[in-house]
Amino acid sequence: MTKQRGGRASFRVFISSTYLDNAERRKVVQDAVLRAGMQPVGMERFTANERPTVEKCEDWARECDIYVGIVAYRYGRIPDDREVSITELEYGAAKKAGRPRLVFEIDGTVPVLPDKDFDTGLDRWDKQKTRWLAEPILVTCH
Repeated sequence: MTKQRGGRASFRVFISSTYLDNAERRKVVQDAVLRAGMQPVGMERFTANERPTVEKCEDWARECDIYVGIVAYRYGRIPDDREVSITELEYGAAKKAGRPRLVFEIDGTVPVLPDKDFDTGLDRWDKQKTRWLAEPILVTCH
């Protein structure tokens, strides 16, 4: 799981979120992970010509040492052959693998952009959030 970095073990932190609404938040989390001496893993590792398979995203969530989720108001894309979003699949893979999970939820007072920050999956997002609230993993942040 951990990789040697400079002669010492480095925790790998999988960062999961929808992208369009969380690009800046992802950068903040990545910087914090790097400052803590850990290795961020997420969609930023791909080039413009590359797109990960859903299975690859689930593998990363399972294989990393820690799962960090960032959630706002978008549920995210549901792959054709699945019933839930990629973000929810990643979370499920990390949970099933017994990985520590920490989910940061955007504070409801943060201003949003209707065209960018919402999608049609709000009802699904509400159900997903309800499931996550049943676990001691959700932190509200700006």
